[in-house]
Amino acid sequence: MTIGSHIIELKSTASTNIHAVKILEDERPEEGTVIITDEQTAGTGTDVNLWESEPGKNLTFSLIIYPDSLHPEKQFYLNKVFSLGLHDSLKEILPKAGISVKWPNDIYIEDKKVAGILIRNSIRDNTFNYSVIGIGVNVNQEIFRSDAPNPVSLKPYTGHDLDLKMVLQHVCNRCNERLLSLYKKDFHKLDWDYLRAQYRFGEHAEYIFQGNKIMATIRGVNEFGKLILELSGGRLLECDLKEVEFVL
Repeated sequence: MTIGSHIIELKSTASTNIHAVKILEDERPEEGTVIITDEQTAGTGTDVNLWESEPGKNLTFSLIIYPDSLHPEKQFYLNKVFSLGLHDSLKEILPKAGISVKWPNDIYIEDKKVAGILIRNSIRDNTFNYSVIGIGVNVNQEIFRSDAPNPVSLKPYTGHDLDLKMVLQHVCNRCNERLLSLYKKDFHKLDWDYLRAQYRFGEHAEYIFQGNKIMATIRGVNEFGKLILELSGGRLLECDLKEVEFVL
């Protein structure tokens, strides 16, 4: 299995994730197949907002994997694998930039979002049937017009346009390495690296929890993917995605 060894290129599509699922209805392409498009007209992020991407300027793609050796209860490891793969690849391209993983699977440069992931899992009889990993990376876009609060691309940090195929190759290579670690059941390394890469890890900062502003410190992520926040008095909160919001 090598991510990116087979690439399906589309000029335009509503969503590469949707396109991948339609392919999977009729066939079972080789693991690691990538579906990439120049223009994605209805892509979404984890928060269901439209993923803004100027045609031909960024990476919008999905990849297909079959993690049938992974128990569905451990499916959050897919977030760890691909957010770390993205994190690793962008640090390779921008070694001096402050790149981190904002829980659960956004990639930040300092306080701005440069990439995101949307995972769609199919589980049958308590076993993975397939997973489609949708990835968006802002590469060469300079102006963002959507209501997204803090988008950024790689270009301001490089000072020039990057070759999209080169960036795709970096991302595929690093994601492949992280996925192989998962298949080897190296959970401890994935846990540790994911924690170390966390945006605001160990920092006292402001959050909105269940509609109320709080000051807290990220202490970890539990086995089910819940964010663990520590309040000033030492109380720990385990937060679902819809319960907590970072104040930026």
